[in-house]
Amino acid sequence: MKPIYLSIQQKATGNRIRELLLNNGYTVKDIQEVMGFENPQAIYKWLSGKSLPSLDNILILSKVLHTSIEDILVIDEDITILREGGRYTMDNVWDKTDFWYERKRPWKIPGLVLRNIKYSFQRVTKGYCDKDLWNIDYWFMNLMPDMLQQFKDTKHGSPNCLGTKYVDEQGILCNDECHAEWDKILDEMIFLFREMNEETCRKKNPYQKEHENILQEFGSKYGILGEKLEEGKKNKLGRVLHFPSEIPEYKDIEEKYYSEEKILKQYREDCKNQALELFSKWFYWLWD
Repeated sequence: MKPIYLSIQQKATGNRIRELLLNNGYTVKDIQEVMGFENPQAIYKWLSGKSLPSLDNILILSKVLHTSIEDILVIDEDITILREGGRYTMDNVWDKTDFWYERKRPWKIPGLVLRNIKYSFQRVTKGYCDKDLWNIDYWFMNLMPDMLQQFKDTKHGSPNCLGTKYVDEQGILCNDECHAEWDKILDEMIFLFREMNEETCRKKNPYQKEHENILQEFGSKYGILGEKLEEGKKNKLGRVLHFPSEIPEYKDIEEKYYSEEKILKQYREDCKNQALELFSKWFYWLWD
């Protein structure tokens, strides 16, 4: 059987969630209350495409917005070009997912083509386009490790402050160690930049699968929003909400899962700080 590769497009999904909220007459405040969040920051990140809702939050959204999960998530169903190791390449201006997203609204295609022509011209003349500004952090995290990798693979020299200099038999000043040391520094930068990105980070939540299983079991027993439970919590929208963590048999995994999520978040934050510190230290040596 031919493998199928799926990729959730964060920016397009954020736009889709925004559209569904407008169509249903909901505000960010409404969704914040439905989700039980203390503040709306997470929702704004969804709308801007900086992050995706967790599986349980997507299930809640599908119920609240009266639609399917497939209609919320914008997925590229035919990714055939994969980077070595399973990573996706940086999105280009002419991302076919944008056209896939507009497949139900063909009258929007001409406008999309014109915008992409403009973005292409901007990249040629300025080196970046309006599309890159939508999420500079996402653009940077995907672009920088690829640039550093190519820089390492094709570089013609190394910083002369590295290694040990000596004079050979012909009286020529040599330094055989600087290249290996420079490769190690570049490798560390590349690793840290990729680890700071949730999409390419090698560390994963060990309770991810168990958490998905209890969400599925909870939904089967009590309904997606726990509406089958005898006692429910009603917000001002009149919706009954329960979460797996309220059920004793699921509480342990829920706590372990979210505890691990905090650890992973801090790990990626530490990698980001180390990457930028190293990048700053060697900034003026990144030329060839």
